[in-house]
Amino acid sequence: MEHSISDTPAAAYDMLTGLPVPGGMSEQLWYECQQEVQEALQHPFVLALAHGTLPRSSFQHYIAQDAHFLSHFAQAYAAAMDKCTSQPQTNNPSNSTDKTNGPAALPVLSELLLRVHTELRMHGGYAAHWGVDMKEGFKPSAATRAYTDFLMEVARDPQTSVAEILAAMIPCSRLYGYLGCQLAAARAAPAAAA
Repeated sequence: MEHSISDTPAAAYDMLTGLPVPGGMSEQLWYECQQEVQEALQHPFVLALAHGTLPRSSFQHYIAQDAHFLSHFAQAYAAAMDKCTSQPQTNNPSNSTDKTNGPAALPVLSELLLRVHTELRMHGGYAAHWGVDMKEGFKPSAATRAYTDFLMEVARDPQTSVAEILAAMIPCSRLYGYLGCQLAAARAAPAAAA
């Protein structure tokens, strides 16, 4: 069963687990990278963040880097929304169910952009609380810069489609979503057992 962007956001993945919907290419690709997924889940940074033992300076660095990343994510969603109204409905005329480039995608992209802005506001609150200066003297790390440069190159290219922009964004979203779901489930498990 194929899904288009016009489906509800929850149709792309299981909101409780962060896993892709069964049966599609997304699921196949997800399972092909499980070694990397598990390495990310067991990474010392992720574990320290989950256990509340991450050093303050590491958390401050993370918040600044993630806010930089999210601002570029928002720009990519905005570019995708612009392409919804400026590009033909589909790059594949033989696929009449592909709604990734047309106005039907706008409500979903708008909701996703709103969520990024909500997360950016949350980061602003963290920054104020934890003394993170995200403006003056901020420099993105090499990894942050590499990804955001790549993302902006894809998003700003007049030849790329909405689907191609989303393809550049989804691996990160999927991994973050999965990690968050797994960490939340692990945190809830001891509480439920008590």
